Amino acid sequence: MALLERLMGDYYTIYKYVLGSGGSTRVVEVELPLAAKLLSVKMQRDKITLWAAVDPEVRKVTRRFWILGTGWPVPKGIALQPLDTVLDPRGYVWHIFVEVMI
Repeated sequence: MALLERLMGDYYTIYKYVLGSGGSTRVVEVELPLAAKLLSVKMQRDKITLWAAVDPEVRKVTRRFWILGTGWPVPKGIALQPLDTVLDPRGYVWHIFVEVMI
């Protein structure tokens, strides 16, 4: 069993997190393990979904994600990093940003 535990510690696990559907400007808070590697955001079954490589054994932190539509204002006073753009089957385009952890 010790060998299996050691091997499992050498890998990340890919988890998915539903950020919601489009609509008005949305700020979504998600509990992610510290140092999660954000991989991509896509539409899955009409939901905006984030995939991240995580170490589930590490303590979790709250990360904030902003979902903004094309032509919508982006707040200037908050450090946002663009993560991905998703095409909604209803014809909307959503731009996903993550707040930079300082």
